Amino acid sequence: MITNDKDKNRLQLPKLIGSPKQVAWAESIRERFVKQGEQWIKYLENPGSSFIKNCATLIALQPTIKEENHVKNLISVTATEIKSVMRKAQSNFWIDNRDKDLVEIIRSGIFNNDIKGVILPALERKFPPEQRWIAYEID
Repeated sequence: MITNDKDKNRLQLPKLIGSPKQVAWAESIRERFVKQGEQWIKYLENPGSSFIKNCATLIALQPTIKEENHVKNLISVTATEIKSVMRKAQSNFWIDNRDKDLVEIIRSGIFNNDIKGVILPALERKFPPEQRWIAYEID
């Protein structure tokens, strides 16, 4: 569990809001999402040219610099959205979404079809479910 105030500040995580029981439960749930989100953000900050080209190819068969720049922008928006999800302060948000994957939460809150149809599927291929959840199961 993320109990160190220094870690919370580094991640810019707000203190959770709710009853003491809700907060304790939500902390353990949020920790799992934060680990996954940090992994994705780290990757998205330096995705590599092959990831960008593969995503650009899904947008256009013969991608140009324009499509690659579009993908870079989408990657930035996706990273921002992941950070936004991790900063949710309501305990009930984490409790209500405890059985979901980070991709599901982001997909439900984003309206850009290229992010839904290109970036998130590419992340899912890069980090298959069995790899995403092994390290994040709650003890």
